Amino acid sequence: MIGKILNNRYKINKIIGKGGMAIVYDGYDTVLSRNVAIKILKYSHLEDDDKNFINSLRLEASASASLADDNIVSIYDAGTTELDGKPIEYIVMEKIDGNNLKDVIKNEAPLDSDRVLKYGLQITKALQTAHIEGVVHRDIKPANILLTKDDKVKVADFGIAHVSNEATITYTSSILGTVHYISPEQAKGQNIDARSDLYSLGVVLYELATGKVPFDGESPVSIAVKHIQEEAEPIENINPDFNPDLIAVINKLMEKNPDERYKTASNLLIDLNQIKDGKSPESMISSSDKTELRKTKKQDFKLDKNIPQARYQSKREVVEENNFNPKKTFIIVALAILLSIAAIFGIKALIDNYITSSQDNEMVTVPSVIDLPEQEAISRLEELGLEVNIKERIFDKNIADGNVISQSFQAQRKVDRGSTIDLIISKGKELITMPELIGLSKENAEALLIKNGFEISNILEEESNEPKGTVIKQSPKAGDEVELAAKIDLVISSGPKEPDLITVPDVLDNYEHEANSKLFKAGLKVGPSKKVFSDKAENVVISQSIKAGDKVAEGTEIVLEISKGPEPDNSEEESENKEKKYVFNLLLPKDADDPINVKIVNQITGETVYNKNLKKSDADDKGYVKVSVVDVENSTYKVLFNDKEADISYE
Repeated sequence: MIGKILNNRYKINKIIGKGGMAIVYDGYDTVLSRNVAIKILKYSHLEDDDKNFINSLRLEASASASLADDNIVSIYDAGTTELDGKPIEYIVMEKIDGNNLKDVIKNEAPLDSDRVLKYGLQITKALQTAHIEGVVHRDIKPANILLTKDDKVKVADFGIAHVSNEATITYTSSILGTVHYISPEQAKGQNIDARSDLYSLGVVLYELATGKVPFDGESPVSIAVKHIQEEAEPIENINPDFNPDLIAVINKLMEKNPDERYKTASNLLIDLNQIKDGKSPESMISSSDKTELRKTKKQDFKLDKNIPQARYQSKREVVEENNFNPKKTFIIVALAILLSIAAIFGIKALIDNYITSSQDNEMVTVPSVIDLPEQEAISRLEELGLEVNIKERIFDKNIADGNVISQSFQAQRKVDRGSTIDLIISKGKELITMPELIGLSKENAEALLIKNGFEISNILEEESNEPKGTVIKQSPKAGDEVELAAKIDLVISSGPKEPDLITVPDVLDNYEHEANSKLFKAGLKVGPSKKVFSDKAENVVISQSIKAGDKVAEGTEIVLEISKGPEPDNSEEESENKEKKYVFNLLLPKDADDPINVKIVNQITGETVYNKNLKKSDADDKGYVKVSVVDVENSTYKVLFNDKEADISYE
């Protein structure tokens, strides 16, 4: 497989990854001249009667190709072909030069809060894009979270993802999703949605913060059961300096009941950005605690002793102390006395309670409606007695068309019943029609792209008959609907291909017919030869118009000078043998091979006065070639085509 060219385009280099279903190779796109990663399904799966493996690979390509996000590995191409007589299913992906979170955990965990938050924000952003498109990853784990050399997250491998409302995962002998990161509902074989990805993300963040997975065991089944039944060891017990707000977020992500987790990745992103800005996440604490937290929280994320600790503790941390405590006994006695006094003033308490209840009844807690469809958001708010005003509708590449981008009152805030909540609704991704660039100069194409808000990604050059600097290819193609600020690839003409040059052969001292044959085979033309007396043997080449070794274009004409032998000494004989020009009209036979060897032989002296290979293309439209020969007067001749005598007239 290594060294092969896939689909006449992708060169396969070394193996860079293996899985149970596919092998990933380092590759090179010979058309766009860029490094790529090529995932190829193993032959054993292609031969399997059950085509689930093939379908899984195709689903990965389909799911990933629809996701445009700089934190998701891009899919360039996918297809089916044959190599060495075997069927090949392949995906061509963006190649990431770096490591993954699995390597980071192995070599560096536990990590500090800032770094975990940095990775968490990027992974959440990738999941937000996928979930908005209806795609659930289903296999979020450190090995599938790649890191570039500049420490940027790229979420990869949507191999078991599909559109989230199409099917239910069944917990069979083939466990979908690595068991250490599987959600409780996924382990039970129940319907899953985007919240299952958020649970897996919580496990990844837990592992980054502590250096170990929350649940481990001797078998996949035992680990899955722990995800369903047990609680993980608190992060603060393992990493005491870890940010308590981030601990609260991770604990919420890892709730057993999906309804107690974040509803969407967008909601999670809001809380993570709150933490990044040095604020407490709105969904974690009550409004009465926020002021105290902001005043007392230390910059190094250590909890102050005066902060109420209970709100950072999960249900598993609440432990009843049954031992006798004198201080506790005193408090109980004091409370009893206070209750007795309160009974005396019962009527006043009832009135106060009524007033307080009435006030509470007039206040409502604002829910989060971020990323909900417009009508669902309006219904939820109106059910609580709140008024809704659609403030504006704007484009947003991360929130689906018709869903809520923001709300004027933050979630968990108490407001008067009847208050108006302003909502901003998404119009989805802003799309623009791709203009026609082919035929434009590089400069004009760049100016047009910049004017329309596009970004130029790659500019490559390719030989063509179009003028140098002209656009000959574009991606996306003209007329496609693309996002505003989309990245565009251009291919520019580098001009016509230079003609292949031919090295002129050396034909000196060759007989004329040998020289003609060599020149024809080299792709050159033989011009009219010139015969002169010389000390060389008769019909031997004594010079050539272009010297041997020079580079010339195909079809260049070479003129040869041919020896007539030594010049005669008898002046009388010379005067008697006066020369005359003879003109032959040669009708080349149509059924003969091309080229045709033509010889003209003096029947008196037996001398061959003309020997040349002629092409049919040398003839006029009637098939005639005119040949002139200078020879002794009163000579008679015979003409041979390929050594067969022809009936030809001459004058």
